[in-house]
Amino acid sequence: MIQNIFPTTEQYIESKYQNKMQDVEITETLKRKIIQTSMDVIKLAKKGINIPFYNIIEMKEILLKEQN
Repeated sequence: MIQNIFPTTEQYIESKYQNKMQDVEITETLKRKIIQTSMDVIKLAKKGINIPFYNIIEMKEILLKEQN
């Protein structure tokens, strides 16, 4: 569900998602669709329409500050 998306950085990724001990891969087509939809949600958030359950712009800024 798109309202469950959240920004993250590599440091918070512990491992690959696996199902029955096999890596789960997402097709390139689905990756593009997820990225495009996510970017649309971010554009809406910048206009004050927040789809996720939290402030996605604030979370992004916090993560960017941590990286610097």
